[in-house]
Amino acid sequence: LEKFQVANSTNGGKSPVFVNVGRGDVTDSPTIVAALDANHISAAILDVFEEEPLPASNPLWKHPKVTLSPHVSGLTRAQDVPNLVVDQYGRYTNGKPLQYVVNWDKSY
Repeated sequence: LEKFQVANSTNGGKSPVFVNVGRGDVTDSPTIVAALDANHISAAILDVFEEEPLPASNPLWKHPKVTLSPHVSGLTRAQDVPNLVVDQYGRYTNGKPLQYVVNWDKSY
């Protein structure tokens, strides 16, 4: 929690968003919830957790400042990503349907 406190606005930070798409053992759910509740960070976007699958009882599921993404992987080639981002942005700004949209009813 101390590492998150350093970044809060009271200490001159800008209340950053914590994003973890790497490894679940970087931090744990109680620490993230405590940092969010103390406003050390303004939000958390999480794709990995200390326990997977994330138990239904975990408070991250219902925390209003948390966005969870499904931890699914596939072949992603680095050279493909820039074109995908540019294409999606173009679709978004031109009011066209986006590709690869999460289906919330299916939870993925």
